[in-house]
Amino acid sequence: MRPFTRLSDEVSLMILRRALLPCWVIDYVNPPSMAPFCNSAACADLYTKRTITEVCRTWHDLGVALLYEKVTLRRLDQLPALIWALEARESLCPLVRGLEITFLAPVFFFNDHESDIHKIFEMCPRLSHFGFFPANWPEEDSYHRLLPPTSCSITSLALRGPNLPGSLRQPMLIQHCRTLQHLSLGLPGPPPPINIHGNFNRLYHLSSGRKIKEVENPPLLFDNLEVLHITLMASSVLPAIWSMPRLQRVSLRGLANIRTASMLAPVGATITSLSISNLRFETQAAAAQMHIIQGILDSCSGLEHLALSASLFTPELHHATIVAVDVFCLFDSDVPQGASLRTLYTRFPMLQTVRTLHESMSVLRDIPRHSIEFMRPSQWAAGTLEADSDPPGPESAWIAAL
Repeated sequence: MRPFTRLSDEVSLMILRRALLPCWVIDYVNPPSMAPFCNSAACADLYTKRTITEVCRTWHDLGVALLYEKVTLRRLDQLPALIWALEARESLCPLVRGLEITFLAPVFFFNDHESDIHKIFEMCPRLSHFGFFPANWPEEDSYHRLLPPTSCSITSLALRGPNLPGSLRQPMLIQHCRTLQHLSLGLPGPPPPINIHGNFNRLYHLSSGRKIKEVENPPLLFDNLEVLHITLMASSVLPAIWSMPRLQRVSLRGLANIRTASMLAPVGATITSLSISNLRFETQAAAAQMHIIQGILDSCSGLEHLALSASLFTPELHHATIVAVDVFCLFDSDVPQGASLRTLYTRFPMLQTVRTLHESMSVLRDIPRHSIEFMRPSQWAAGTLEADSDPPGPESAWIAAL
């Protein structure tokens, strides 16, 4: 048997990726539209990747691959700096698989901004994810040129931002709807009406300085779309003429109301995973909020996995097919207690496990169904998770770990 020498670069890269924070944790704690700050998940992730490059020559190459596989530009000067780095070292170009832009671009810089983005797409043949979170924009009609016609490799698209115009979304969606597998989209409502009060008996002409441009939603077929992240507003509508036959995972954030469930109904039959951990409500009444969440669950008849924040966790929810529930907790006091878990398992007949996760991933507690079944009723009320007596078989280790 040949002695073990060293791990291949492919295996080492897989191990390092497993050791880093998952991207969904970074996005949950610190959305891409916000700059990283000290001790944040995004800052810790960047610091860890930079540290990997300083270990040895082999790890330097692996760390560089991790740093460049998803590039987020948060300042205007980072865009030309990235192009300079790619031109100076062409071996970096195949490493870039994702590009996200969140900085504020002056109007007079937009033409250069556009040409630089086109140049990155030309230099990086494996670029498959593009995220655009504009804080401002010039003339709306200019945005259809943001992605070059050669960007046919795009399988992941993220378009979010305040008052994101339809003239930005529609050309990109039309161009890439057949190849997209992952879509993150803000769904704005209609523009507010113009209220004019007064008596204008002799008015002959009225001109408004506000530019309102309605963009119709064309029928789109998302053949390969599997993951959809939606940012909701008060009047958000998911166009019913959009077809998503392979949609499996949906994440909701933003402002939910009683119409949210009916919005998901046309695509709910294929959804198997749902995250509602970053959700706010129009109403402050707890009963009304629970009714909205239950309506969302009812619209997804084949749901298997549910992720929600501790503030939305309530034992009154019920579903027939959910197998796993993840509860995001900010504090130890948010962790669901034994009595709530026991009730939850009775209202979710197919439920096998409940996981409680802190946003920083400092605590990961997996509570299997059998650990709840061996608890004394007095312990359910007290919220303790120790069993009355160890059950036979390998389950004992699980109970002891809790």
